[in-house]
Amino acid sequence: MGPPALLARLESVLWRILNLVLSSLCLAARPWICSGRPEGGAVIFVCLVSVTIKLSPTPLSLTPHSLARLERRLVAAGKANLAELAQSVEEWERSVVRFGEAGLEAVESALSSVGPHNVADLTHRLASYGTDRLAEADAALHRAVANLLDAQWPIRRWPVYVFLGGAIACMFISSLCHLLGCCAEHIATRLWRFDYVGIAVLVVTSIVPPVYYVFFCHPTARAVYLAAASVLGAATVAVSLFPAFQHPDYYALRAGTFVALGAWGVIPLMHGWSLHFGEQAVGFAVGLECVMAAIYLAGAALYTLRVPERWKPGFFDVVGHSHQLFHVAVVVAACVHFKATHILLQWREGVGGCVAPGEKAFL
Repeated sequence: MGPPALLARLESVLWRILNLVLSSLCLAARPWICSGRPEGGAVIFVCLVSVTIKLSPTPLSLTPHSLARLERRLVAAGKANLAELAQSVEEWERSVVRFGEAGLEAVESALSSVGPHNVADLTHRLASYGTDRLAEADAALHRAVANLLDAQWPIRRWPVYVFLGGAIACMFISSLCHLLGCCAEHIATRLWRFDYVGIAVLVVTSIVPPVYYVFFCHPTARAVYLAAASVLGAATVAVSLFPAFQHPDYYALRAGTFVALGAWGVIPLMHGWSLHFGEQAVGFAVGLECVMAAIYLAGAALYTLRVPERWKPGFFDVVGHSHQLFHVAVVVAACVHFKATHILLQWREGVGGCVAPGEKAFL
């Protein structure tokens, strides 16, 4: 290969690198222009992770049943060990005095340094002393009541993080597939298999939070539903990745695993609704899940029917084509699912886990 050929080859490689860099910048800065690629959705779910971390626990809802149980526990504790109870009260009183003295010292120190230049800072610090102490006292009170009621408060949030992690993974994998899918055919073929893997991951992780919170007090049913979803998800990933299943003869099997995985999520939803029929929060969450399913189906229908570009070919090549609308539908539906999950978390936290009548507490 002579110098001209080497120079042409080098120029071709440099243009490809430049094209990749520009495409990456376009993806990062204007994702809605780049063929509807879903990297913007990944950013949304990263923000939702931050929101979930900062979210304050829902206060306990003391129903008549809970109040009666609390009264019985307090009476029993008082009769069993009145001296210990008095000692606890004295220790609590000393703690309050100590916190008060520390707060007063901080206020006194702040007042000694007051000046025209730091009045705003002083005001903020004085306000924070009160709000921080109130927040700590409120959390301590709820934990004390939860301990007396044998309640679980606050409720674990790892199922929400599992779902958000699955959503981020799905969007990130799909972004890579769209970015690098224009490579050589044998590379693109392998890449697009991972796009299906991302969808399977999103579906499985979406099932985890509702099943965990709705069946919080029914560990056997919860374990069965989550195990079955995991097995179906693994089967879907297998038929999507392994070359042996890419033959046209296995198309029905590949499609069937995705349909079975999606349909499986409906079964625990209906079962949980029947268990908690009449519970407003559960009913509202089920309604949102139905909205989520409708959005998914609408996006899939637009993509399958090639709407709206079939009506005006070429006009929607950059913005507004069916593939773009499909990705928008996926992100919106996942956000609706996050709202439903948040409602179930608040409900379970408010009732203190399994304190409600007819439910037995399980850790």
